[in-house]
Amino acid sequence: MGKQAIFDRRAFLAAAGAGLVCAAAGRIRSAAAEIDLNIFNRDPMVEAAAKGDAKKVRDMIITGKSPNANDAEGRPAIMLAALNNNPEVIEEMIKGKVNCNARDRLGNTALTVAAQRGFDRVVTILIAAKANVNQANRESMTPLSLAAQSGHLRVVEILMKAGADPTIQDQTGRTALDWAETNNRQQVVRYLRGAGVKS
Repeated sequence: MGKQAIFDRRAFLAAAGAGLVCAAAGRIRSAAAEIDLNIFNRDPMVEAAAKGDAKKVRDMIITGKSPNANDAEGRPAIMLAALNNNPEVIEEMIKGKVNCNARDRLGNTALTVAAQRGFDRVVTILIAAKANVNQANRESMTPLSLAAQSGHLRVVEILMKAGADPTIQDQTGRTALDWAETNNRQQVVRYLRGAGVKS
């Protein structure tokens, strides 16, 4: 075999090897891109709920998309809407038959987080949609206990009128009144005592 033939053969093998390397690199880049998409792109329903885009939520429900989607951390879309105080989104999700009592990994519901943050309109909407006012999270904290702990008097009033049980104790043995007293939420304390709640 002549020198030129040997050279041509080596050049061919080198080129083929480079091609395989490039192809492999392309597959790796493609896989990496797919992983990136999986990590950063949330479910469209979750994204719209979190951003407060009621129109997009409504449009997706009309086209058959379920409102019962969760994000990567297991939080229901309706909970994200509640966290961001988006009552219009929640109303659209309720029309779409969302599960108002869907729970995250810590046992919290949309009502739990809305009560803790004092979002009274969201709380009212969820209660009207039959959200469980006594649903406790994994620490046995109820919406009423969390609202009392944070001093959200209006939410405490709404929950009590909806039948929330003030005698439920959490894992530490505290009730809603106990938390209000511990955190010096005097308006809540006066209201609960006036409603006949005892320590």
